[in-house]
Amino acid sequence: MPRGAARRGMRGLLAPMIDLTPYRFRALIFDCDGTLADTAALHFQSMAGALGAQGHEIDRAWYDARVGLSRGDLFRDYQASFGRRVDVAAASRASQDIFRELAHRAQPIEEILACEPACNFDPHIGVIGVQK
Repeated sequence: MPRGAARRGMRGLLAPMIDLTPYRFRALIFDCDGTLADTAALHFQSMAGALGAQGHEIDRAWYDARVGLSRGDLFRDYQASFGRRVDVAAASRASQDIFRELAHRAQPIEEILACEPACNFDPHIGVIGVQK
């Protein structure tokens, strides 16, 4: 691939999805799970449910030691740690589906609520009770 082709390709993919040029931000928060909402318990429940559907159990302490892994990496690590076969693709899809069902239970981080009047939030985070 010619140098710069991937970058041009990415720009072409991203430009229609998000254009920030009309906005002037003082800050931009990327939520990496746990920044805007307390989602740890919900993620654990979604992983436990996905593994449970395949006849496996997961311990919360084992899961907590791996927070930050992608779904696929977590399920692969589960296989390696316990010698149990996991259909990683099916477990990943199931955990995403379960998380979407549970997302309305997410609680906002209190410090974010305190900031709310001065912040311009994306309306999608209304699911956790933070509104513009």
